[in-house]
Amino acid sequence: MDFGSICCQHCFHGLLADALKIGCSGIYWHSSFVLVRRILRLAFLAPDITEAILRGGQPRELTLTVLTSTDLPDDWQAQRHVLGFPEPV
Repeated sequence: MDFGSICCQHCFHGLLADALKIGCSGIYWHSSFVLVRRILRLAFLAPDITEAILRGGQPRELTLTVLTSTDLPDDWQAQRHVLGFPEPV
């Protein structure tokens, strides 16, 4: 499973701002918005979840598709529960 997109998660903030400055066409913006929104949400994962994923220590059933299609809560403890991660020690 490729979680490389998490490495660049914070770059989307700048890319989104640049896209708004340039004034993307409506069609391009609409089709890209869904993808950008899904990836941008990864920037707000609990740090220990991000670290575990980059190490390859995520739960077996947690794929990129599951991660980007899950309605993730803002609360890090709730994220751990929803995604199947233990509480940090």
